[in-house]
Amino acid sequence: MAENRKIGGILGFNPWIWVFGLTLALQLIRGSWGDTIIFAFDTALILANELGMLKFLRHERPRIEKRVIAVGMVCLAVALSLIPPHTMASALIFIGLLPIVLWMVWYQDRGVKAKAQRAMFWAKVAWVTFAVAVCLWEYSANLLTIASGELYAYPTISVLVAPWIDTTALGRFMFTAVWLLLGLGFLRIWRKP
Repeated sequence: MAENRKIGGILGFNPWIWVFGLTLALQLIRGSWGDTIIFAFDTALILANELGMLKFLRHERPRIEKRVIAVGMVCLAVALSLIPPHTMASALIFIGLLPIVLWMVWYQDRGVKAKAQRAMFWAKVAWVTFAVAVCLWEYSANLLTIASGELYAYPTISVLVAPWIDTTALGRFMFTAVWLLLGLGFLRIWRKP
């Protein structure tokens, strides 16, 4: 019975398995082996967690001083702005960050959760709808680009912003800062324990 619940959870209840699995499939179609390795690792990690194989990684929510996070974010933004993307140096930064980020997100969430107010519920629905629409757009644009062989006929967001990021350090810094702030928001570090 417990095994059926685990399989049901994998097949139906955790959307992240499907998100990462579909993205992994796209990377295989694209032939992007670096991204394939990243998304294969992520998908395997989520599957292992759903099957209860990573319980030993659970720990109390980390308490990190906000100024430590702020200084770390500024240093990362500057480093990633100065180092060209898709280089060995940028890859080493991300590989070095991986254990830190996993430690920050893999905590055991405990306690009673307050029920969202009606306004918060509808705000969440609006943002989720927007996020899913953008993801579907990106996925479709990737598939159409692969099928047509025309990079700019169905541009993805990365194709549209790449010239700005690749040609100016300021553009890279601004993109990196927004990207890091979004990541910080997903990690929910600023939330009170």
